[in-house]
Amino acid sequence: MTTTLTTPAWATKTVEPEDGSHSGQVTVGPVTLHLEQIIHFKGDLEPMYVWMPEDEQILGAQACRDLAAALLAAAEVIEAATS
Repeated sequence: MTTTLTTPAWATKTVEPEDGSHSGQVTVGPVTLHLEQIIHFKGDLEPMYVWMPEDEQILGAQACRDLAAALLAAAEVIEAATS
């Protein structure tokens, strides 16, 4: 589908028109967090949010550190996109 919306720098994909979204991801080690922002029909944007796939497990101390680093990276992306 051809998009008429500009994909923000943080996103790797934009889907439109109705109830579309911008989406991207942050990966640190084995941990991948997905960033998403819903686009309403009139182009209004919801706040950005972060989610992790249900099947992803955090096993061990290093993976916990990687999760923490990925959350910090996601926060930096959101701050840069909204400031």
